[in-house]
Amino acid sequence: MRINAQLRETIAYLRQITRAEARVSAYIIKADRYRSLATRAGGGVMSLDGGVKMSAVDGGGMQETVAILLDLAADMEQAAQETRAAVAAVRDVIARVPDQRMRDLLAFRYINDWRWWQIERALHYGTTQVKNLHCAALKAVEMLLIDRKS
Repeated sequence: MRINAQLRETIAYLRQITRAEARVSAYIIKADRYRSLATRAGGGVMSLDGGVKMSAVDGGGMQETVAILLDLAADMEQAAQETRAAVAAVRDVIARVPDQRMRDLLAFRYINDWRWWQIERALHYGTTQVKNLHCAALKAVEMLLIDRKS
């Protein structure tokens, strides 16, 4: 069964969790990089983000790094709040899907980020059955989203 443009929007809605988690991960990586620079021992000049220079000797660089870390912490908290909101919204929609098998499949795929083979194994279904159930589940979610907008 082919997925049309309207169902692709439904998939995008369900995938918002993955995008939000990716933003949080990017912030964590960036914060770790700055934290490493801030705690590096010794003097000299350290480079940040391709060219911005900081001196570890005079302490000014340390203040700049701490300010950047504080900004990143605020951005990370906002991204974490957005992730929690995205997860809650998707869980709410999935919980309203009438069929338990569909709810399980949607949770496995879009909340737990499982691969298709893992879902097949968990549901004891073959590939075709899982794909058909997925398409039916997407249509159920699509109807719930349409009802939510009205």
